[in-house]
Amino acid sequence: MRTTLSNWPVTEHPFGQPFEHLSEKHPGKSPASEMVFRNGGDDEALSLRLIEKLFPAWVIVQCDNQHRIQFISANSAEFFGYSPGELKRKRFDDFLAHLHPEDLSPYLRVRQKTEDVLSNLEVYEIPEYRFVLNYRLRRGDGTYFHLHVERIFLPISPSEYDSFILFKDVTGEKPFGQVQLEWYRSLNGAYRKIGSYAPLGAAQRLTHREIEVLQLIKEGRSSKEIAGKLFISINTVRNHRSRLFEKTGAKNMVDLLNAVDTLVPAESLLN
Repeated sequence: MRTTLSNWPVTEHPFGQPFEHLSEKHPGKSPASEMVFRNGGDDEALSLRLIEKLFPAWVIVQCDNQHRIQFISANSAEFFGYSPGELKRKRFDDFLAHLHPEDLSPYLRVRQKTEDVLSNLEVYEIPEYRFVLNYRLRRGDGTYFHLHVERIFLPISPSEYDSFILFKDVTGEKPFGQVQLEWYRSLNGAYRKIGSYAPLGAAQRLTHREIEVLQLIKEGRSSKEIAGKLFISINTVRNHRSRLFEKTGAKNMVDLLNAVDTLVPAESLLN
């Protein structure tokens, strides 16, 4: 089954902490399996209202498989600057118009990456995955804020999925670095990070020399070997490494090596 992200409305993705708490309450089970909202009428509404009370700082959204908003928490009006009714009427183009201009291109690439990840999963695996995304969004009053978003997919039939989405304003908690996607899988009652993707914006694009260094790092060369091959000093190599970590948002060498495949155009890589 291929799950596509085409024409998603303003609701997009959600945060680890709420889902992790659910894992703790239901050890050994996927949180997604505990939050399957079928056509339960009052029971479904009650489940969502209870979650709304558990996490008052989060905006909670549920979309059906046609990307229509079925539920949005009451705090959405203060959070986004639009009433729940207005948000339900917004389409994907409306949402893109509210993205920070510097985040638009990276965001679209992150959406494509999410679709690529989903397309490679078996149907039974999809509810076990959680997608986490950060970007900047403009409120109704014109101000931008740092948005942390998380999303899981909930099965309603063998071939259809609802989306359960959480939004949180983290502007005051951490500075915004870049648009970044991370995805996790529920294993043995806890979410474990599977991968990350941080597309480069215009200000973060790698120079030709940085691409050379990155490729040589991928080949397993030491700083001394890279310096000798490129006829530069070891200190210069170390400076390039530092800038690569800064530009890619990599937290460790594994993340940096992944940048070769996810951040650098294939035609730019050296043989």
